[in-house]
Amino acid sequence: MKKIDFGQTIGVLANLAVLAGIVFLAFELNQNSDLLASQARGNLVASRAAASQSIIQNSGGIADVIYKARIGDELTGVEEWRLTVFRALVIDNFASIYQEVKHGPLTETDIPVRQWAGTFLNDPGLREWWKRQDAHDPDFVRYVDEVVLTYPGIFE
Repeated sequence: MKKIDFGQTIGVLANLAVLAGIVFLAFELNQNSDLLASQARGNLVASRAAASQSIIQNSGGIADVIYKARIGDELTGVEEWRLTVFRALVIDNFASIYQEVKHGPLTETDIPVRQWAGTFLNDPGLREWWKRQDAHDPDFVRYVDEVVLTYPGIFE
């Protein structure tokens, strides 16, 4: 029978502990990277929103312009511009939330589909504007087209 060397056993256990520590560190770094990416995407959306808010909220907000467009009144150049900026901001915010589902900590149940569909319903021009957009993630485009724009009870 061979005698177990106490020093060798301690060395093996120490090496296993180091390996376990490295695995744990890799796991923590991955989680931290996901969190930083999520924060970066959120900061990007917040920056876009802040830059666009003065355009959207100037002269009484955007509701008056959406209403005017819904009833077919002619929009001024400034109103058209405000509406375009608003629509871009809405879609960018939707895309950001979708990316958090696709790459981040959110799940598909976190997507407020009914509210998104309602936004398209309340601004019919947004649907036409959406059809002209091609710079988005194909999965996001498919989600909007197949889930949001076909939401039961909204577009029937």
